[in-house]
Amino acid sequence: MKRVAILLLALFVTLAGSALAHDIILPPSNTNGGPEAAMIFIQGAQIPTDRYLPLLREVQNKSSLSLWVGVPQYFLDIAEPFQLGSSIDFVLQEMHKQGLKQGSPLILAGHSLGGAMVQDWVAANSHRVSAQVLLGSFLTRKYREHVYPVPTLTVGAELDGLCRITRIAEAYYHQQMDPYPGMAAEDFPVVVIEGANHMQFASGNPPPLVKARDLDSEISPNEAHDAISKVIVAYLANQIEKKAIIMSGPAELLAPIVSSLQLEGNYNLKKPCYNDAPSSACQVGCPWSEMTSQKNMSDLPKNVSVRVMDEFHPVSQTNPIHLPHILNNCTKDQENCVLEMTTVTEAVYEVLDRLDTGFFSVSAYELRTKMNSRQASYLAAGFKDADFQKLDANPTRCADINQLAIKWALRNAPVKSVARYYSIGRQLVVGDDLGPYNAGPFWIWNDMHYNNQKDAEGTLQRVVRSPTMRTPIPYFIKAAEGFHYCKVLSPARALEWIMVDSLRDENGYASLRSAASSYYKL
Repeated sequence: MKRVAILLLALFVTLAGSALAHDIILPPSNTNGGPEAAMIFIQGAQIPTDRYLPLLREVQNKSSLSLWVGVPQYFLDIAEPFQLGSSIDFVLQEMHKQGLKQGSPLILAGHSLGGAMVQDWVAANSHRVSAQVLLGSFLTRKYREHVYPVPTLTVGAELDGLCRITRIAEAYYHQQMDPYPGMAAEDFPVVVIEGANHMQFASGNPPPLVKARDLDSEISPNEAHDAISKVIVAYLANQIEKKAIIMSGPAELLAPIVSSLQLEGNYNLKKPCYNDAPSSACQVGCPWSEMTSQKNMSDLPKNVSVRVMDEFHPVSQTNPIHLPHILNNCTKDQENCVLEMTTVTEAVYEVLDRLDTGFFSVSAYELRTKMNSRQASYLAAGFKDADFQKLDANPTRCADINQLAIKWALRNAPVKSVARYYSIGRQLVVGDDLGPYNAGPFWIWNDMHYNNQKDAEGTLQRVVRSPTMRTPIPYFIKAAEGFHYCKVLSPARALEWIMVDSLRDENGYASLRSAASSYYKL
């Protein structure tokens, strides 16, 4: 009982200390005569407000603005949306009492959960705000149907284990590469701090969640704060003082990620057309299925090439049912024959990615791909003796395609990411196909397998295995003959593993094996 009483007392003291902590107000640190402005900063979850002082003072010292900074204090160090407006107004009132001029430009900023919370308030109070800064956070997907009303800087960290760089790449695509009509890309820059992690937007010891999820940084806290503050200062100079400072882009880090998501046909870059008429507003099919999956499955002689048209559809849809087809035939000795084929793909994502926190993988968990079998391809190419057992029964047909996704990711990932992966990352390897599950529902609902297994030397690896469905010609169900279905590994999932998730066990603040087992549906 005494021990319990001590623990309760300690908890009370902790809560009371948090509840009684004060807002922070930092008057301008320079007297260079620059225009006045006020920045209100919203803390990340469970990160005490004073942990942001080193970074915020760096911003003040570097800025040509006469910059006031205020940090509201929240109970338990967690920003609460119903309190947000009143806390912002209270801190502003205190700034005015201490000398901030009325009508000075207002900047809102937030880290992590604070960035997620503040953007809703900013959108609703856009007439009051001149600019917004999101650190280790991003404009959420719900704001993509129209131009966000306030210019916003997004700053990510390369080794952020909570707001993963792949989600920052998604923001980069929508804000820089394909902005919504009317959105000025220069008002919505996206920058990544190389070698930094989630906690380096703040200082000191990380709270439990950050400790469990973050990756080790490769730069010092001072180096991180210097880089972050320079980006913020340049952005504020552009937005408040209307300067034209060129902000260096993160293309070498983010471009390969965007390319991988485009190959996947990622639903959060552009929604799938499904049964809608094809248009620029939707993605017809999966480019990876067209460029790689079916062509590798067919693996025809050099005199025959394959042209593939893929369509995105839910593979469980039966009215109408969507199946792969071979649309023409060749003769065995015909030169330069092109077989026209169709395939069907459905990209499947982590359920919790719908929360759009950046915490979960943004790439597809699996690409459910309905393909024409190798036997069917050879028969269409004029090889009348094509044997199903020799051509399709091999348990590595899907595995070979998945190996190509890993190969693509290693060839296209940033050089430093690949070196880091080989040095400390858990290697992603391909295992034999599972099945065959020659009944549609069994194949559909048997997920791609991601297992942790030791190799012959005892090194833990990540093994991906594809459930397959394959049917010969002839087959007792005529409408189902000549198919070879695979759960295909997306090149984006392979790249995301290399750049983020492979690093956790060896390079994270803490072992995540039990959490990863649940997260990856093992």
